[in-house]
Amino acid sequence: MELSLDYRLSSVLELFASYTWLDADEPDGSTEIRRARHQASLSGTWHMAQDRADLTFAVQYNGDQDDQDFSSFPATRVTLQSYVLVSLAGRVTLFEGLDAVARVENLLDDTYQAVLGFNTPGIGAYAGLRARF
Repeated sequence: MELSLDYRLSSVLELFASYTWLDADEPDGSTEIRRARHQASLSGTWHMAQDRADLTFAVQYNGDQDDQDFSSFPATRVTLQSYVLVSLAGRVTLFEGLDAVARVENLLDDTYQAVLGFNTPGIGAYAGLRARF
């Protein structure tokens, strides 16, 4: 089941929220691995300067999920802990057709695993230009 809401509170503030409840099972009836039962996100965008700039703050939640631990034989089922990721993104129109964009992902530099044994990126900052023709 998925629910989402996109609502413009005013001419300058927009909110987006989503929630997913997933009931995925393997053929043997066990919970499917790497599929969180609960996922949610919430973001807000502040539009500025007659929509020539905006700033978006987002929070993403991923619930507990099962995975396989292949460090032993036979592999055993383990539970990966839930995690929350925070991000911030911005855009400024430099002139018609060209925007400067930037974002910071995993703003709180959280340590988490989406797949057992595979580390995920820490905080990351990105910037660039986006052109429209």
